[in-house]
Amino acid sequence: MRIVFVHGACVRDGSWWWHRTAESLRERGVLSVAPALPSCGEAGRPGGRDGPGLSEDVAAVRQALLDSDEPTVVVAHSYGGVVTAEAAAGVGSVRHLVMISSYLPEVGQSLSDFGGSSPAPFLDIDSDAGTFGVRPELLVDVFLQDCAPRSRRRRHTTSPGRACG
Repeated sequence: MRIVFVHGACVRDGSWWWHRTAESLRERGVLSVAPALPSCGEAGRPGGRDGPGLSEDVAAVRQALLDSDEPTVVVAHSYGGVVTAEAAAGVGSVRHLVMISSYLPEVGQSLSDFGGSSPAPFLDIDSDAGTFGVRPELLVDVFLQDCAPRSRRRRHTTSPGRACG
């Protein structure tokens, strides 16, 4: 059995978000991987209007799923649910999908269909670049409120993810 973790938007260094769980699994002999999502700037090219998007994220996760025929559980968070729903379709090794606060749109539905008419107050939107990220001053309170202080400090002093597009 192996686990594939798929993080949400506004994240760089996706494996960091899952590292404590991955360490615990590894201690129990369960392998895991957290593929980089290109739209979040993890694969070299920045996201944005001309950058990678959903289709590239789906391709990256699908490749991670196809890298092994070992029975796989996919754990997805937030936007990762959108990516996972498409990437895991028809992959024989995938046994379960675990969606954690995930979006799961119907075919043809956009992620923006899930929100109100205004963006979430914690988002920092750059319309010119076609990107968004978490407002740095709100990162800890919105996303890390239940983490240990050491983890909060480490994450707050690194990029929370700027190239989500």
